[in-house]
Amino acid sequence: MKKIIIYSVVALVLGWFGVQFYHILNYEETDNAQIEGDIVPIRTSVPGYIAAVNFLDNQPVRKGQVLIQIDDRDLRAKVEQATAALENAKAMRLQTGPNIAASSTGISATQFSADAMQQNIEVARARLWKADADHERIKKLVALEGATPQQMDAVEADRRVAASQLELAEKQFQSSKRQTSISSYQAQSVKAQQMIADAVIKQREAELALAKSQLEYATITAPYNGVVSKKNVEPGQYLQPGQLTCSIIGSDSVWLVANFKETQIHNMRIGQEASIAVDAYPGKHFTGRISSFSGGTGAKFSLLPPDNATGNFVKVTQRIPVRILLDPRSVAGVYLAPGMNVVVTVRKI
Repeated sequence: MKKIIIYSVVALVLGWFGVQFYHILNYEETDNAQIEGDIVPIRTSVPGYIAAVNFLDNQPVRKGQVLIQIDDRDLRAKVEQATAALENAKAMRLQTGPNIAASSTGISATQFSADAMQQNIEVARARLWKADADHERIKKLVALEGATPQQMDAVEADRRVAASQLELAEKQFQSSKRQTSISSYQAQSVKAQQMIADAVIKQREAELALAKSQLEYATITAPYNGVVSKKNVEPGQYLQPGQLTCSIIGSDSVWLVANFKETQIHNMRIGQEASIAVDAYPGKHFTGRISSFSGGTGAKFSLLPPDNATGNFVKVTQRIPVRILLDPRSVAGVYLAPGMNVVVTVRKI
């Protein structure tokens, strides 16, 4: 009987060591792993007094559910003020429309007048040319006694009148050109006023959009489904922009991060199945798949990452964070909270 007992114990010990040896040869395991999830701090964007708090600590909430309502009377007044300012800017813009039409009509009229004056100059030049020609012919005839001095005086008078008309036409043309320039400057001024009015409208529209967005920010809603935790607000409390009111832990999806040793990951691949044991549920096993490997070791993302170039170097095995997605069917109906400890086992490839 003693031999049977001794042999049985030896067999059990050898069997246990055999199982452990088989497990070591075929699986990679780590207990340096935790459940992770989306944790979003809910902060205020506008200042104001809290009118209502619609949740309790650790209460489940749905996406879009109103959590906090800030007194928005001042914000609504700002929206109305911005709306009135926008309407006033649009009215000012409408006043520039007739001015632009009038300036365009004035430019057209002055341009037409300048063209007419240009034609008058051509006519006056033709008359002066004819008067000069008549003057030369009569002058020759007077020398030959073929014309009287009276005819000479008449031709001379016509020549002076034609020269005066040409001079007058040229002055009128110059005056018309100056008037055209003045009208053009006035049109540019009216156009500039229109551009200023358009810019003011855009500014008022931006102010109205800002006022509306601030009014929307007065109602704080849940960004997604989850559980509200760390509530630290009460009705009547004054909030400053950026102040933390609570945090929401997403409940739609959780995952885990297993920190395997760098000597273990050469036996792992993305998509590989993993067996998971959660400390909170002894005896239960869940499944998941490797989703990704971290771009660096955990130490590299620490507050004071190691620097091995100082001269004092001690080789330390580093750990690589491995993201593992849980199988929704295996965790159905199970409460998993971020921070829970787990043990992850992956079969070597």
